[in-house]
Amino acid sequence: MSKLTAIIPARQFDYNLKNKNLLPFLDTNLLVHKIRQLKATKQVDTILVCSDSEEVLKQAVENGAEVFKRQTETEGMDTFSHLIKIVLSQLSAEHILWTNCCTPFVDETIYAKAIEMYFKKRGEGYDSLISTLPFKRFVLDDNGALNFRRGGQHKETNKLNTLYFWISAIAIAKREDMLAWEYTWGNIPFKYNLNEKESLEIKNAEDLKLAQLYLGE
Repeated sequence: MSKLTAIIPARQFDYNLKNKNLLPFLDTNLLVHKIRQLKATKQVDTILVCSDSEEVLKQAVENGAEVFKRQTETEGMDTFSHLIKIVLSQLSAEHILWTNCCTPFVDETIYAKAIEMYFKKRGEGYDSLISTLPFKRFVLDDNGALNFRRGGQHKETNKLNTLYFWISAIAIAKREDMLAWEYTWGNIPFKYNLNEKESLEIKNAEDLKLAQLYLGE
C-alpha cells in the first residue's frame, strides 16, 4: 500500500476552550489519546503534529510522533491553506490523512475502515474522503427556509433530502492534490458517515461534558 502520513494540527489558541488539545481524557489527554489511536492504525506510516505550542510539541515527541513548529499569531499570517502548503511541501508520503485531537471517539477501527474505503473509492472516481454526519432536519438561514417550503408543500421530515455535517475528524487525499487545492479535500469527496458519538468534536465546555457522559456508558 502507498505511504500514508497522518497530520494533527493542534494550535495553542482557541476562542472557546483554553488548552483544548491537552484537556484530560481517560488516563491521558486529547493529544496523546489521538496519537495512540493513530499509532494503532496499521495503515498509518507516520504521525505529524503541527503546533505553535511547545508543550504540545514536547508531548508529541514523547509519544512517538514527528513534529512541525507552526507560526504563532504574532509571528505572521498562518492560514490553514498556508499550513497545508508549507507542511505538505516538506513531506514525501503519497497520501495524507488530516485529523484532530478533539474527536476522541474516532478510533483506530474507524480510521482503518475509512482508509480502506478511501483507496477503494479512488478507483471509482472520488478524489478524496471526508467524515460526515448525515441528518434530515428543517434548515433555515437569515433569509428563511433552505430545504423546505412553508404551507401546503411542506414535507415530512423523512421525505427531506439528506444533508451532511462535515466532521473534521478525517480528510484523506493524495498529497499532490492537497497542495493543488490548498485544502484537505477536493470536488468529488466520498462521504464516510459517522454516528452521533463518533462525530462528537470537543469545541466547548458542553462538548467536553457530553464526551465525559459517553465515557460513562
